Amino acid sequence: MTKRLALALTTRDRVHLSERAIAPLIHDDIDLWIMDGSRTTAGREWAEHNTTANHVRVNVTGGADAAIVYALTTLLAETDCPYVGIVENDVLLHHDWLGPTLALFERGGHEGLEVGAVSARCYADRVLCQRDGYALVHNLGAGHLILTRRAARLTLDHYRSHWTTGNVKVFNQLSGLDIRKWWAFRGAQHFITVDWGIDTILASHGLASLALTPSPVEMIGQDTPLHEQGLTLATEPVDLLRNDQAFDLFAMRTERIREGTLRLPDQRFCRLDDGTTVIFPHQIGALGGHRYGEWRMKWQQGFGPFAYVGDTAEYIEVPVAGPCGFYVSGGATGGRCRLVDTASGYEIEPELPPEGPDRHVPQIAVPGNVTWRTLRLTALTSGCTFYGISTIEPQPVDPTWTFDHSVLPKP
Repeated sequence: MTKRLALALTTRDRVHLSERAIAPLIHDDIDLWIMDGSRTTAGREWAEHNTTANHVRVNVTGGADAAIVYALTTLLAETDCPYVGIVENDVLLHHDWLGPTLALFERGGHEGLEVGAVSARCYADRVLCQRDGYALVHNLGAGHLILTRRAARLTLDHYRSHWTTGNVKVFNQLSGLDIRKWWAFRGAQHFITVDWGIDTILASHGLASLALTPSPVEMIGQDTPLHEQGLTLATEPVDLLRNDQAFDLFAMRTERIREGTLRLPDQRFCRLDDGTTVIFPHQIGALGGHRYGEWRMKWQQGFGPFAYVGDTAEYIEVPVAGPCGFYVSGGATGGRCRLVDTASGYEIEPELPPEGPDRHVPQIAVPGNVTWRTLRLTALTSGCTFYGISTIEPQPVDPTWTFDHSVLPKP
C-alpha cells in the first residue's frame, strides 16, 4: 500500500536532537528517509545504524541547500507518495501532528484554494491571513515543509535566492496586502535565502501555503534563541492578521492563474528593484550554458545559493543577449580569469581580489548591444569563483530546462 507522505529528516551531527526529532515521524503513513551530512563519527554512525527509518542516505554534503535539493530530488524520483517533505532535526513535532497537517490540503480546497505546501510550524510574522485553526502564509520555511509533487517540482525548478521586494510584490498582487507592515524585514531591500521564497514561487503559480495555528511544534537546540532571532512561534491564532477580504482576493486571483486568465511576472530568475536580473550559476542551463572541467560547488547561502569554484583552464560558456556583468572572485587568495565574447572578439583578463568579510565580489562588465552571443569564462588560476550573471535585457530561455541535484557539481 502506498504511503501518503515521503519525508526526509535532514541531520548533521547533534545526535541528541536527531533522537528526539525522529520519534514523532515514525508512522504507518510515512515513508521515512534520513538524509545525513554528519562530519563526526557519532553522527555518521547514528544515521548508518538507524533501524527506525525506511531508508538512510549518508554523505549528503555541500550545505543545507544542497541537502534540500538532494532530498526533494530523491523523494520525487524514488517514491510515488502524493506528498513529499523535509524536516530538520531541530524541529520537534507533537505526536499527533500528521493528521491535522495533511488535512490542510483538503481544508484549503474546501475554501477555494489549491494547496501546494503545508506545515505544522508557523511563525507569527509569516502569516498572510489568519483563518480558523490555520493560516494562509507567505513563508513556511524549510524547517518543516510538506509539498504536493507538483509543488516540489516547481520548488526545484525555481530554486534560487530571492530579493525581499520580489516577495512583497507577489503577495500584494494576489492579496492586496503589504507584508512589509509586519514581516521581519519590514521595508528592507536585500537578498534572502531560498526557503524565504518557496511560497512566493508557489503563489505565483496559483498554489497556496498553509500552516497550523496553533503550531504543534517545539524548536529545540537553537544556537541563538528564537526571541533573539526575532521569531515567535504561532502558539495561538494570529488574530491581528485575520482578513477575510484579502483571503477571498487571494483565492480568486490564484484560481485565475490556474485557469490561465491571469499570469504574474516570471519568477525563474531573481529580479532586483533597478530592473537587473541575476542568473545564478546553477541556472545557466536555462540559457543554454554549460560548464567544462571539474568545477566544484560552493554553498553561498545568501546569494545563489550555489557558486562554482574552478581550477586552471576550466571554463563556462553561456549565451547572453545584450550587455551583462559576470560576478567572479579570486577565491581565498586572489587570482585571474579570462572573459571572452566569442562573437566580437572582446577579451578581458582582470586581476581578481581575494574574498573577505569587507570585500564585495567584483562584477566584470561585458559590453554589448542587441547581440545574442556566447560568452566564455575561463579560470586562469585555481580557486576562481563564479557567482552569477547580471543582465538588463530579458534573456532567451529553454522552457523545458529543469533543475535537480544532478545539475550541481560536487562540493
